[in-house]
Amino acid sequence: MESRLARQRHGVARVWGVAWVWGAGLLACQSGSPGAASREEARGVSASPPASSPPPFLLPGQQSSLASHLQMVTAKYPKRDVLVYVGASWCEPCRYFHQAVVDGVVAQQLAGFTFVEYDVSEHRDALAAAGYGSKLVPLFVYPDEDGRASSFRIEGSVKGTTAVARNLVPRLLQLKQRRRRSR
Repeated sequence: MESRLARQRHGVARVWGVAWVWGAGLLACQSGSPGAASREEARGVSASPPASSPPPFLLPGQQSSLASHLQMVTAKYPKRDVLVYVGASWCEPCRYFHQAVVDGVVAQQLAGFTFVEYDVSEHRDALAAAGYGSKLVPLFVYPDEDGRASSFRIEGSVKGTTAVARNLVPRLLQLKQRRRRSR
């Protein structure tokens, strides 16, 4: 049976084509096609996030390459901690993490982060080509200036309902501190 997240991804991807974003509400990145903004306005969806509150999740669409998409995202949100998040629908900690972000459960702890989400099952080759290969998921990596994977990464998690609060959030905050100290 297809998961709720997978159904949401497929449904949104068909509607918006380029990217989808989870935040307080559903936001969509404009695809550049004529009339896209008016269709979004008609659906009550903003074509771009407000400058003061970038979305916590971005999902890539059909950009020319994964690295160029990440380069564009990091340029668009220079004051945010943009992290590539690689998960999978079959990964228990990934599902818990995604839902915690979507529901705003970790919004306060992870304020300032924007996650560009990829599904390892769908994007394995593109991820590997850009240096985001991993044997474990979830994977969180800061992209470097050219959109390729940097050495600032964490991968894997414990399972269970406490995976997000007791494992992933503290490790993400430590990763953020390590990266800031290195600059």
